[in-house]
Amino acid sequence: MTKLNDDERCKVKELAEDTDFGMFSCIDLDQVLEEHMTTPHWLARFPHVPPANGPSKLTPPERPRHDEARYVQRLVDVYRERFPDKISSLEQVEDVTEAKGHLLRQRVAFFAAESVRVFARDSTTPEYFDQVKEDIYTIVVEESERSHPNGWERHAAVAICAGAVEVTETILKPYVGPEVRKGVCHHLANDNRLIWCREGEQ
Repeated sequence: MTKLNDDERCKVKELAEDTDFGMFSCIDLDQVLEEHMTTPHWLARFPHVPPANGPSKLTPPERPRHDEARYVQRLVDVYRERFPDKISSLEQVEDVTEAKGHLLRQRVAFFAAESVRVFARDSTTPEYFDQVKEDIYTIVVEESERSHPNGWERHAAVAICAGAVEVTETILKPYVGPEVRKGVCHHLANDNRLIWCREGEQ
């Protein structure tokens, strides 16, 4: 037991008398666990108990965000190659129905993957999403490196290939469906690890 001298004991008594103990309250253990489950520390302590909630769905904004610039430009290159008389910039994609629908689907997929990335960062560990990216890249790079008539065909082949990739067993696996896998390809394009168009293919 800590020994206090008379002066210290007096100060403790004064502090106790001046403190409004109404500021303290009991917290239910279930509430503590629910709050702890939303932190990245949960899995470190309870690796076999998944967080209560999965990734929150993210919807693409009307205009691409700054973190979409690279993969969107890769897609614009595809459209420029496929529709040379109609598309030379992102703004012109809106005027070509096939390209407009294609771009929207790719952005939805990108944000499906982004929702899993954010979930991994905030509720598990970022390394799990990195593992998903590596799993997908390891398989789809072989398809990407094959000869294709053009970027449109290469992208389609890679996306189909990605949809069938079996990812490593982690807490993220239940959330990594085909659309997320396709979106991960655009995350890899953002990292300059996948490129759709190559000179001399047409």
